[in-house]
Amino acid sequence: MVDGPAPDIAPPPPVIPSENAATLSYIPSNKSAGRLASILSRTSGLDSSLLALQYPLLLLLAPPRRAPSHRLKALASLLSDVRIFLRLPGLLKIYLWALGTFKSPPQDTLVKGIVWAQISASTVFQALENVAYLSQHGIIGLGKKTQSKAWKWSARAWAAHIFLDLLRLARTRELRRERGRRLADTKTDSKVVEKEEDQWRHEVLVNLAYAPLTIHYSLESAPIGEQWIGLLGSVVGMLGWRRLWRDTKA
Repeated sequence: MVDGPAPDIAPPPPVIPSENAATLSYIPSNKSAGRLASILSRTSGLDSSLLALQYPLLLLLAPPRRAPSHRLKALASLLSDVRIFLRLPGLLKIYLWALGTFKSPPQDTLVKGIVWAQISASTVFQALENVAYLSQHGIIGLGKKTQSKAWKWSARAWAAHIFLDLLRLARTRELRRERGRRLADTKTDSKVVEKEEDQWRHEVLVNLAYAPLTIHYSLESAPIGEQWIGLLGSVVGMLGWRRLWRDTKA
């Protein structure tokens, strides 16, 4: 059989029956596979999964490795490209974030100002990244120099978001301590407090790992070596994947 040219439109995926005991009765129950399928079915879960693969690959490819695998480099590049593609509708999510903040703003004045600054920074980041990405793929006609500027300024907006988030987390910790002192004599749910503390630590660690990367991509020079890029990104990937796996039900 001779293969013909690839079709312009990809055929639809095969239909997998969801409730067919005769077909699926021989398949053993596998909660891990169900949990993984649940994670990968969501855009955010797919992005976190690809991130958890992308940066360890960069770490493997970093010097002093003498002869980096071209296939691994191609895979790492593809993972990065897919993750950026998945973020293209990000402006809609930012709009919904802004709408939710407008309808139900944080009570603390400082936190409210920080969140609106983050929304502004995220809007600039996503808009410039979309333009740079679409231009890179020939969909928008920008020159290489303009493309490069768009990438740099999107990274700077990303950096602004990360450092603003660290400021927000510092203020949140201060407010929680004040609340704890006020409610010292009242009964509080220890599980709720523990969950809040766990979420706070997670967000701090992710931001601290991201911060040097945002600086690296924001500057014209490259202050961070490839090993550190791979390592810091791997930390973010590990933290995000661990949280996703824990919070996802099969």
